[in-house]
Amino acid sequence: MKNSLWGKFCLNFTIKRKLRLSYIFFLSVILFGSSSFIYNGYQQQTVISDVTLKSNPIILELQSIREGISELSASSGLYLLTREKKYQKDYQQAFEVLLQHISSLESHHSTL
Repeated sequence: MKNSLWGKFCLNFTIKRKLRLSYIFFLSVILFGSSSFIYNGYQQQTVISDVTLKSNPIILELQSIREGISELSASSGLYLLTREKKYQKDYQQAFEVLLQHISSLESHHSTL
């Protein structure tokens, strides 16, 4: 290393100057690494928020479908037990609401 230009240049440095240069180099590497880490974390946060904003309406529709299925099964059970027209009407209304939620889910799926 003594024959190279960098080696000849470093020979003229005192130990104090070499320690300062190594300290500055170490701090610059730490600064670059931490800024890169913070920037990548920010990028990941924006990607995660975009994905959750896109999937939130779908999750709400799926919850509505689950509730509609529960209501549909309850109303069909009451109708089968009693054979009253009121429960048949409730069953048909629950079925129509469930079909609306399913078609809404399909429209959300097509927009992705």
